[in-house]
Amino acid sequence: MSGSQRSQILAALASVFGDSASQLGSAELENELKPAFVARPKKVEQVQSLVRALRPLVLSGDCKLAIRNSGNRGSYFPGSVSADVQEEVTIDTRRIKGIKLSDDRSTVKIGAGERWSSVYAKLQEYGLVVAGSPDGNAGVAGFLLSGGLSILSGETGFACDSVVEFQVVLASGEVVRANTEEHADLWRSLKGGLNNFGIVTSFKMKVFKSGPIWGGTAYYSPEAFMELLHWACVFAEDDSDEHANVSCCIDYRSGEKDAWCEMYHTQGKEYPPSLMPFMETQPQMEEDCTVHISTQLKLSKYWSSAIESACTNPRHLSASITIKGCMVSVLEDVYEEWEKTLEELKHIIGLSFTLGFIPLTKSMLKKSAEAGGNAMAIPPSDGPLFLAMVHTVWEGPTHDSRVFEEIENLMAVCRRLVGGKGHLHRFIYGSYAHHEDDVIAGYGRESVSRLRETSKKYDPEGVFQKGSPGGFKILYHYPVLP
Repeated sequence: MSGSQRSQILAALASVFGDSASQLGSAELENELKPAFVARPKKVEQVQSLVRALRPLVLSGDCKLAIRNSGNRGSYFPGSVSADVQEEVTIDTRRIKGIKLSDDRSTVKIGAGERWSSVYAKLQEYGLVVAGSPDGNAGVAGFLLSGGLSILSGETGFACDSVVEFQVVLASGEVVRANTEEHADLWRSLKGGLNNFGIVTSFKMKVFKSGPIWGGTAYYSPEAFMELLHWACVFAEDDSDEHANVSCCIDYRSGEKDAWCEMYHTQGKEYPPSLMPFMETQPQMEEDCTVHISTQLKLSKYWSSAIESACTNPRHLSASITIKGCMVSVLEDVYEEWEKTLEELKHIIGLSFTLGFIPLTKSMLKKSAEAGGNAMAIPPSDGPLFLAMVHTVWEGPTHDSRVFEEIENLMAVCRRLVGGKGHLHRFIYGSYAHHEDDVIAGYGRESVSRLRETSKKYDPEGVFQKGSPGGFKILYHYPVLP
């Protein structure tokens, strides 16, 4: 960075914060890329002032502008938020707090810096829940802007479909409300549209009456995984219980493999028929089963603690494809390729390697469409779908290139296998995407066309396309999938 650039950026930051803009230092992978400056606004007005002060420098190419919020604990690949160390300013929204329930208790307004556990704790006081992350430590903003899969998704669609209003600072520095009546095109585009349109400072979401929730994790010997895949296909095809939610996983950790299922019934029905096959599958490690009557808050805390204990290493990488239909043989193909990749990686110290299958039922996709549409634009007729996700955790930078190479090869082989059988769907879920994936193209030609028009309308000079590093961008993605 030249002395002139640094002086200009410092002057812009000082106009908002005086001398309180500080340097950022943190962990590994994504955080190894340290921006030159980080600004931590507490108020929407400060975000506006920052955007206005930095915008000329972004447009001139003298500054990059990155946005950081409380995160979604997905992939932590280099460049997912930050970019060039020498010329970047990161606006960190984690101090923008606030959880306010509406007078009629139908919606809750949530600051972009909040985490879901705080939201659940507040709403539990009133006997209410919201379609947020199962992980209480996940950040609100990152989860919702990537779409979000909740334990309530069978009833509500994607979590973003419960957002009735976004407050967003545009590239001009203007703050607007985006809802069905004001800036409806922006409202729809922000639902799953990632960091492409502005800096979201708050979300207003629908809330729902809450009772007990039955759920948790059942654990099995790895040889049970094939049977679990069979029942997952039956569950997705049957689609008769919108209150039930399940995902089936197998992982390798500490030299051993385990299969497990996360399952929930949001009406608190114990051992519901839709989930009984998963509870009856053997061989099962019944002494480790955590399925019980609980609350959204307690379940989210359990999830958070499980993730923290399983992912003590700072190096994470996720990747996924989407499978159309309920063909057990297709899911088995993916599993077999995961096994082959495991053999190539299992020598790595501290390796944790997970494969998960998450059904998106036709009724869930219908609920999503009925909520006014979103950026992902998946027709209900495309369902049921399965997200096939891999998540890798390892120690230190020594094995970075090997892990990246093997995961890229795995996903390429899976795409060929699944596509060859006519079951590969265009959608790639942003929270589980590989950094080389074209997530936006996977939203389909019509949706991408709308997203581009929205971007040009609200950010005509491309501040958040050309000048904001990281994430998955709209305007320059070709080809667009049908």
